[in-house]
Amino acid sequence: MSKDEPPVHLHLLESFNAGWDGLNLIYEIEPRNETPERDFGQHFIIIARGDFRASYMLDGKWQEVDYTTGDIAIIPANHGFPKTQIDREVALVELFVDPKLITRTACELGNVENIELVPQWHIRDPLIENIGLALKAELELNGAQSKFYAESMATALS
Repeated sequence: MSKDEPPVHLHLLESFNAGWDGLNLIYEIEPRNETPERDFGQHFIIIARGDFRASYMLDGKWQEVDYTTGDIAIIPANHGFPKTQIDREVALVELFVDPKLITRTACELGNVENIELVPQWHIRDPLIENIGLALKAELELNGAQSKFYAESMATALS
């Protein structure tokens, strides 16, 4: 693989063909390597399923974060995902949340003006972790029949 080619990400499970609305999940093996800056156009939640060190290029400087199983990073859609280096291969649950889902949920609560997501590079949140793991388990067990469950969990996550 040349330096310009992105590393191969082994997707063990993904929801893109399950018909989920406003939310997608990838369970993958993140390779040890550097990944370029990316813009997903969606809010991006990473749930670590192992220990690793990530180095993020933020404001022109490398910032290191040590993760253990269950640690979470949240990157809002309007921030993009920075150039990143991972020190070892690690399993990750990744959630992609459509910003419209957050806005719709906020409107239903009558509080759309006060919604702002800020990047969180290293947090512990058992609720987010368990929602991600429950979505992964549901997708593994029920595949395309997981749509209603996923939409309920997407609302809870929002």
